[in-house]
Amino acid sequence: MGGSLSRGALLSRLPAYPGSLLLVTALNLALARHLPVDVGQLMLHKKMHVQVRDARLVFDFAWTGQRFASRAPLVTRAVADVTLSAAAHDFLLLASVSRTRTPCSSTAACRCRATPSWAWW
Repeated sequence: MGGSLSRGALLSRLPAYPGSLLLVTALNLALARHLPVDVGQLMLHKKMHVQVRDARLVFDFAWTGQRFASRAPLVTRAVADVTLSAAAHDFLLLASVSRTRTPCSSTAACRCRATPSWAWW
């Protein structure tokens, strides 16, 4: 190899499925038992695709009704029912939002009109 790989380029070479398995394990431990019933019903069997753009990582998973389950990587994002794509820093900010605030309450630039039912976590 001629030059050094960026961190994102290096991470993008890792297989996607183990990363999805790690993500769903964390989601199941932290979120699954607290998921409101109506949200779980809306997400039932939906194909979810999370892309961490700067790290060049993708995670594919679904809600089974009882837990999050990793899925084989989707061929294209177009087949996903839900796609979240952001930089790693943005995902960390979203994860650090307290239970008393919506993700939008910390910035005046947000144009949210309603609080999504998942915003409690």
